[in-house]
Amino acid sequence: MQWERGFVHRLLERAFLVTGELTPPRGGDARVFRRRLADVAGLVDAVNIPDNPGASVHASALAGAAIALQEGVEPILQIVCRDRNRLALQSDLIGAWLLGVRAVLAMTGDPVSVGDHPHAKPVFDLDSFGLIRLIGRLRAGELDNGRPLSSPPQFLIGGAEAPFAGPIGQTVDRLERKIEAGVQFVQTQFIWDVGRFAEWMDEVRRRGLHHRVAILAGVGPLRSAATARWLGEHLGQPVPDPVIARLEEAGAAAAPEVGAAIAAELIGQVRAIEGVAGVHLIPVGWPAGLAATVEAAGLRSRSPIVPPLDTPPPRG
Repeated sequence: MQWERGFVHRLLERAFLVTGELTPPRGGDARVFRRRLADVAGLVDAVNIPDNPGASVHASALAGAAIALQEGVEPILQIVCRDRNRLALQSDLIGAWLLGVRAVLAMTGDPVSVGDHPHAKPVFDLDSFGLIRLIGRLRAGELDNGRPLSSPPQFLIGGAEAPFAGPIGQTVDRLERKIEAGVQFVQTQFIWDVGRFAEWMDEVRRRGLHHRVAILAGVGPLRSAATARWLGEHLGQPVPDPVIARLEEAGAAAAPEVGAAIAAELIGQVRAIEGVAGVHLIPVGWPAGLAATVEAAGLRSRSPIVPPLDTPPPRG
């Protein structure tokens, strides 16, 4: 996939971006995963391929990214520090570049205690900041030990952010440190309180950070009230009562359509906030929610809405 035709180009040109998330299968049959990728080809700019999300076993994110490329969907490879030391991280990153992956999302990773193998031994040789800096060193042409690297991989580096995980000043401080470490785009956790998110973006703009990083607001298409409750109970992402009530009132058959409509409304609200470069759709347990939300929000045709980033285009 050519840089000038994909996610990287659209980000550097500051088009309004739409990314989604599809988790690799837990077994050895890729057909369902391929169909889900085919359903969103041409509807989103890129798809995140999670790396054992929730500390639970799935097919490797690297394999999922390779399949996405085969299906004509640009992947954003999530890579977490929980399961690998820096040797394995560098090996997987270089391998990803060889396969055609051009964007990565650096994350620390959920603790093994929350997953399906709580007896597993965590690694955490690095945290997300260390991983971001490591990827930057690879881009600059050297390994973590300082040895030169031929044909350095010019990844677009992404990070995750939780705007509501503390006081606004504190969370924007964290964002700024990630920018200093080298991130070029950031995807946030679920945004339900648009007013509070707007206040967070006020501080982001006050510091001029929106000119240095592309911020994609996390929006969660929900197909049922049960899913909404599960988010609050298991992921610490409480969904507002009015949203749950709308899903309940719709009934089981109509709830997915209502869930997509609610997500579309949220997209319209966050898109109006200055400095928001796009949205990241997180369809919890509902892969079809990606296409349904893109359709409901009228995002099939997207155009540039914000000025260029203060970031040179990647080489390679």
